[in-house]
Amino acid sequence: MSKPKVLVLLPMAYRKQAFSAEDETLLQSFAEVIYNPWNRNFTEEEIAERIRIVEGVICGWHIFLTRKHIELAQNLRIIGQVGGAVGNIDVVAVFSKGIIMTNASGGYIQAVAEFTLAMLICGVREIMSDYLAMREGLGNYSVVKGKELYGATVGLIGLGKVSSELVRLLRPFKVHILVCDPYAPQSRFHQLKVTKSDIETIFSQSDAVCILTQLYSETRGLISEKELRLMKDRALLVNTARGPIVDENALLRELRTGRIKAALDVFHQEPLPIDHELRSLPNVIITPHRAGMTPATVRRHGRIIVNDFLRFFSGKEPRNKLSMEQIEKMTSI
Repeated sequence: MSKPKVLVLLPMAYRKQAFSAEDETLLQSFAEVIYNPWNRNFTEEEIAERIRIVEGVICGWHIFLTRKHIELAQNLRIIGQVGGAVGNIDVVAVFSKGIIMTNASGGYIQAVAEFTLAMLICGVREIMSDYLAMREGLGNYSVVKGKELYGATVGLIGLGKVSSELVRLLRPFKVHILVCDPYAPQSRFHQLKVTKSDIETIFSQSDAVCILTQLYSETRGLISEKELRLMKDRALLVNTARGPIVDENALLRELRTGRIKAALDVFHQEPLPIDHELRSLPNVIITPHRAGMTPATVRRHGRIIVNDFLRFFSGKEPRNKLSMEQIEKMTSI
């Protein structure tokens, strides 16, 4: 019996990061694999040439599958995204043809939760300002500033997998956790021993607020000037989700006053322009959308997809099969 053909669109260097030798051996054990041999993305035409004959496609960030590609793929049965968001794929075309979609969203949970905790500690304790001062030959050894995370009130916007992991990481700090998530079941609040709250209460009572919800129509611009003005003096806003969830202009206005602080891994425009004001404000920590990107995360993503393809081509349902309803509630970028 011939093996199903699987097209791996990842450029060579990206593929080596995503798949261990064991993962590649496993994939080749049940599929005839067509690889991208270059350290660049396939062109649209190159994808079109190859996708006609395959039953599976493994895709990744910044690699686009268009309606044209899906229509050409007469034998295509499954697409796997080495990552979480699937905005690079025409999912309407995919589902209209009954093609299975899977992703590896669970692969980044630990990394993003850990990074968010690091942002919390650095922001609350104001570590970065001291670091920068010391680098410049300054540094005041007698100044008393910052706040301990231990015993603080932390607000979470969203109670998905990353937030749930962050709650577990925060337990040794004995923090009081307030959470706003209208879609999370009540049982999850009880299980994690967190307090269900509303956005206004969270922003007015928290010493730090973490944005951890997904970006979709209902959450775009969710955090506006109204919420930001409710924050305590010297309170911290952490965003490791998506930039457009927060009204960036409103945030800039509050940050200019020096009244609040922010630790941001995501922005409205990425890469962040070199002359963007956020780069120069002293009360802001910024990083280049790094929370979920570690070698271990990328490797987990690859393994999840290979295992789901093995299940699918063995006649089982993939563990990470996506529905259109799930995709509509997912971050698109």
